Amino acid sequence: MNGPGENAWEDREENDPRLPVDNPEWTEQPARKGFAALAWLAIAALVGLAVWRNADPPVLAGAAPEGERFDLKLFELQSRYITGAADFLGQRDQLFQQIDKLDRGDLEQRLRFVTIAGELAGPPEAIERLRALEAFLPTATADERRTAALLQRLYRDYEAGRTSAPSVTKGEREFLEDQLGWFGKLALNPKAAAPVNLAAPAGAAPAIVLEQPPGGADGRDEVLSQAHATFAVLVGGFCSASCLGLGGFAGLLVFLILAAQGKLQGGMLLDARHGGVYAETFAVYMALFFGLSYGLGMFAEGMPLLVKVGAATALSLGALLWPVLRGIPWREVRLEIGWTLGRQPLFEPLWGVACYVMALPLVAVGIFITVLLILLGGGGPALGLGDANLPRHPILEWIASADANTLFWIFLDACVLAPIVEETMFRGVLYQHLRELSRTWRFTASVLFSALVCGVIFAAIHPQGLVAVPVLAAVSLGFVIAREWRGSLIAAMTAHGLSNGLVLTLALLLLK
Repeated sequence: MNGPGENAWEDREENDPRLPVDNPEWTEQPARKGFAALAWLAIAALVGLAVWRNADPPVLAGAAPEGERFDLKLFELQSRYITGAADFLGQRDQLFQQIDKLDRGDLEQRLRFVTIAGELAGPPEAIERLRALEAFLPTATADERRTAALLQRLYRDYEAGRTSAPSVTKGEREFLEDQLGWFGKLALNPKAAAPVNLAAPAGAAPAIVLEQPPGGADGRDEVLSQAHATFAVLVGGFCSASCLGLGGFAGLLVFLILAAQGKLQGGMLLDARHGGVYAETFAVYMALFFGLSYGLGMFAEGMPLLVKVGAATALSLGALLWPVLRGIPWREVRLEIGWTLGRQPLFEPLWGVACYVMALPLVAVGIFITVLLILLGGGGPALGLGDANLPRHPILEWIASADANTLFWIFLDACVLAPIVEETMFRGVLYQHLRELSRTWRFTASVLFSALVCGVIFAAIHPQGLVAVPVLAAVSLGFVIAREWRGSLIAAMTAHGLSNGLVLTLALLLLK
């Protein structure tokens, strides 16, 4: 094990350009110990404020573009998946038992569930579910009562074999589609047409025809194509993530073995010269971000909300002025926090991709813990769907109804600005402080302590809520691997941007 101040993986190259060799500006500057204890009191208070704010509905949720409720969007997503699976795989009874757990919540969701019951279990089941909703009708809106009555007539027709639904007029069909969206189209396009015997002249054989549903064969194909797409995206995404996860697990094992054997060169600069100055810097960053977010929200009324978020994120980088004001040369700050091109500038982004893949097994463990917490918290029947303990980022509510301009700002904020700023402050400033704080410990203990503290704070201030801390902390571990190994933040920023981009793209494919 190397001594304090040395790299614990492998000795650095003699001509490493990052080192302060023959640099009077570096070596002659006095150490800046800072006020770490006061900084951590401020950090703890600001993290507590963030957790308290996130306990309420996320800030963005109330200001999202007008559209369908997000919990209903999630319900539609699950319903499309189950419908697509039933059409591809059969096993309608088993699949209906799985989705039966979603027959809960308010009347708006339950009316939509009626159409799923009709699709998977048949018209009698849909009629039975409608009968169970009669207790809701006295307090329902006029539109909800009309929707329930139309569904009752529709499924009575289907039960009698009249798939053309003669009891429902064209205007009423348009009303159902308007009220229920995809669910309305599903209800109006049943899965099978019943044979009908037509009367024939004496001596002639009766003609047998198939009644067409109100939307015709094309209507059925259209509504199922959306279900098929959802099923394909989710199954394809799961299979792709599983393959990458297996590759990442193998890569992580190899990485850890090589690191333990000293065959990898680490990238951290740990001279313990400035102590709590970087803790102060991180506290200033948090105060700046929250202050700018609040100030822009209060006084920049004409500015779109996503632009405000991006502006607050970018301007919070002004916290990097703090260590310079405290007397640390900018060159030294830049090298210590990882604002360098790295040892292999052209390959640093590729190493970031590799670190992201290696983090996937850790993320899988985080997801398992989060799901377990949701189940223990009472979200078991549908994994928290519609419950307060369901972890989700409010930006997903924007995606569900975003136009092209809004999508541009979403991807800019999440895939460019957030990776640059958050990696600079968390894996750059905060992680540097924590590693210097624990530099006299054994290497493994120092890295684990620094990574866990950094990851928990990173996760706790995100708006997904405390239940999502295991997942987000696991993602942060992947970024820490990149920082510890490469030194430069380019790899960590790349991994962060890739992670956010993949999640947003998947959400866009599923929710739009």
